[in-house]
Amino acid sequence: MLALMLVWGTVVRNLYAFGYKKYFNNPTVKAIANSYTIAKSSVQQIFLPSQQIIPNRFQQTNQFAFYSKQQDSGYLLNSFFDASKGYNIIQLISIKDNQIIHQWNPPLDVIRSKTSIINKNFTPGNLSNKVARAVNPFLLKDGSIIFSSPEGPLVKLDSNSHLIWMVNNYFHHSTEIDAEGNIWAPSDMDTATINEEKFGPLLDDAITKISPQGAILYKKSVTQLLIENGYTAIALGFIGNTEDIVHLNEIRPALYSSKYWQKDDLLISMRHKSTIFLYRPSTNKIIWLQTGPWLNQHCPDFLDSTHISVFGNDVVRTYSGDSLFRGYNNLYIYDFTNNKVDTPYSSIMRKNEIRTITEGRLKVFNNGDFFVEESNYGRIIKGNKQGLQWQYINKIDKNHLSIANWSRYLLKNGNCKFCFTENKYF
Repeated sequence: MLALMLVWGTVVRNLYAFGYKKYFNNPTVKAIANSYTIAKSSVQQIFLPSQQIIPNRFQQTNQFAFYSKQQDSGYLLNSFFDASKGYNIIQLISIKDNQIIHQWNPPLDVIRSKTSIINKNFTPGNLSNKVARAVNPFLLKDGSIIFSSPEGPLVKLDSNSHLIWMVNNYFHHSTEIDAEGNIWAPSDMDTATINEEKFGPLLDDAITKISPQGAILYKKSVTQLLIENGYTAIALGFIGNTEDIVHLNEIRPALYSSKYWQKDDLLISMRHKSTIFLYRPSTNKIIWLQTGPWLNQHCPDFLDSTHISVFGNDVVRTYSGDSLFRGYNNLYIYDFTNNKVDTPYSSIMRKNEIRTITEGRLKVFNNGDFFVEESNYGRIIKGNKQGLQWQYINKIDKNHLSIANWSRYLLKNGNCKFCFTENKYF
């Protein structure tokens, strides 16, 4: 019976995805279709190792490999799966001597006990020890840390890993803080703003602003703001075989004003549209938008007053899966003064085979150095146009690594224990 249900569920899900949705609105049929996902998740959690554990594809066996004689005074805020503990942890690491400055152990039992299912897309299995990820942690000066557990709550822990607050919702991807200390994180609308009778069930991604105390201050559907700004074709012109039509993966608040944006504008990335735009919440206006040349990108960032950087995964999504367009990722620099795009690090990316299919992080510094996370393969790199300065892998054992969960490169910024910054304007 279980085998038949799995086969039936697979058939229904594929038919539903490929355009026969109107035939499958019966609740019983939907429940059987969903049994495929539930059964698959259960088998993975009970019998298989964590999906965060991956083969080590590098020759490197030590965590750090240094290629420059100059010591790096920076710090790595790293989130990864600790096989000895059986769950994801966060560490602050001194790069020059590979010393752990501090460690946070997310209290998953407490988080699970306080999580309510308030969003139709939430799955409790996402908070299991093997699956839960502390993604894109943001460190505050008191030692507290904020992160999302993908498709689950937004969480704030103190320096001793005690839960301060959590926001029950369907949060995912980036965690960034604006100049006033408010948190911006992608989430989903609890009730879809899109006509699901016409288009079928869709993930309705939302821009969400959370106060330092953990209260939701603002929430806006990305699809709706696109339509309201005259970009209906981008929002709904192609939906294809996925419910995840936008795939919001970054909300980056501007910490300062320039000729091309204002402080508190938002730089937003929509992976499944290969599109980035600047949005002004105060007026509900998109003030700039560009599709490509990046493909299915991540991590747009303000570089200076006239440039932004973009991590281009440069993958093509097909029915059979994603594949790299050129065989490697790329780093794009967009110049607002002349609307031109440059790729000054292409040879370094190609030579070092940086090729994460999904995810990926990027920070470009004023001196031309860059920091890149190859998330799918558990590798973190700092280098420049001439080559790599160092390389770090999330080592579990000689043959296995943990994937990387959106790390940050930090510099000391004050005398307190947790005074760090990754942006000179913050």
